[in-house]
Amino acid sequence: MAEPANHRTILVVDVEKFTDQARTDPQRLTVRAGLYEVLRTVFHETGISWGDCHHEDRGDGVLILVPPDVPKSRCSDELPGRLAAALHQHNQAHRPQERIRLRMALNAGEVYFDEQGVTSEEINKTFRMLDSDPLRDALRDTPGLLALIVSPWFYDAVIWHSRAFQPGTYFPVMVDVKETKTIAWITTPGYLCPAWRRVRGESWLIRLCDPNGRIRGTGMLLCGRYVIASARLVAQALGARDGAAWPTDQVCFEVPARPETGVQRAEVIFWNPALPGSGSSGLDVAGLSVVGPAVRGVGEPVLRFEPTAGLRVARMRAQDNLPAWARLPEPGAGGLARVQLTPLTDNMPPIARTYHGSDVIDEQTGEILGLAAISAGGGSRDRAWMTPIGLVAREWPLLSRIAAMGKRDVPNAMRSHPLGMARVLRLAESCLRTPALARAQSRHLIVSELPPEVMLAVPRSSVDRADLIALLWSCAHVPGAFNKLAEKVRESPLGGRSATDVANELERF
Repeated sequence: MAEPANHRTILVVDVEKFTDQARTDPQRLTVRAGLYEVLRTVFHETGISWGDCHHEDRGDGVLILVPPDVPKSRCSDELPGRLAAALHQHNQAHRPQERIRLRMALNAGEVYFDEQGVTSEEINKTFRMLDSDPLRDALRDTPGLLALIVSPWFYDAVIWHSRAFQPGTYFPVMVDVKETKTIAWITTPGYLCPAWRRVRGESWLIRLCDPNGRIRGTGMLLCGRYVIASARLVAQALGARDGAAWPTDQVCFEVPARPETGVQRAEVIFWNPALPGSGSSGLDVAGLSVVGPAVRGVGEPVLRFEPTAGLRVARMRAQDNLPAWARLPEPGAGGLARVQLTPLTDNMPPIARTYHGSDVIDEQTGEILGLAAISAGGGSRDRAWMTPIGLVAREWPLLSRIAAMGKRDVPNAMRSHPLGMARVLRLAESCLRTPALARAQSRHLIVSELPPEVMLAVPRSSVDRADLIALLWSCAHVPGAFNKLAEKVRESPLGGRSATDVANELERF
């Protein structure tokens, strides 16, 4: 008959690629002996008696139940770091096929003992965390020797309250294995977490600046030519008191991944601010077009336009601060709609206003799901929302086209030279006769629908004449571009007789 349940700290380790055919059986025996030697040494150094623990061999790993009188923080604060160091010492003294890299899972709960061993729902959950893809990926992506995953209870009740806890060392993941679906937390002791390396590699991040150089928020650079950002932050960068009016001034921004480019400028070509009383139509989103040459050598963000099925872990970032994580609900019946972001656990602080305008990234895939918006709630606390990328694209269709072109390679070399500069200058004077091309906002919209070779290559200018000359010179080097430009001029709502005359002239060239 089983004894009454006993609350234990549950620790499980598993050797990476233990059954790899590159290992021989004698090498596996060496690995197993080395694993137990390392565990005994580390438990002794941590102040946990190996003899007082219940441990069961699992072939390529070990199940360990720590006595209830041992402080659980020892298993998370001290043991992982010591284990990583001991594995390093072991590996230095052994050949490659005898070296050890470990996945480790940490949990706690009630455990039943009987004549055959132990059983517990929490033990089952621990093994499922150990077998989860996010933990395997974390160990694969780190140069270290140990990847640790901890249960939500252990993170909330033990690690979160520990004096040794450093928030930047853990990141959340969704574990979905068999009947277990939960949010767990991963760390790679002694090395930067893979999630942090992804953050540092997001070269498309831009920072909006005011005229004094003060950072006002972040945005996303697309194709080196366009920017998507919070309309509120754009208004703040311009010093605008009334965010309702479409800004006509240029917005300053910098690209942290390309500091040599200095301060860049952009003009607003899409404006959908969130204002009191605006209802669901106020997205708090602005689209910008870079003035001057496109910013080259910057990676492209991966945008998610459709709702993501299932509960997801989302990450936000406030400039250089630590990230904030939120839980995304299941997509509602309404499809694309603004959704509320909730903290992963009850004891986590609410998402602060400093995250307003941040990109919301799926922690599992790295896709950008939307933009974060913080608004005053009915009570004293703010509410955090996400405006989905798909909802923005519905109001600003250019976004879908920009994303589709993100992977296209725009050639630097010109293919033909049908026009001389003198003829381009005369044509530009003619184009200034129609508001469709003379007005900057209309011209930006027309350019956004031209072939990618023109759209992404033309160096933009805030001076109408110079901008037109650059546009026409780019069209002169792309077959069919003048016909496309003429078509869009005719379709412009600012058309009329002047637009028809200019379109005819473009087609003749």
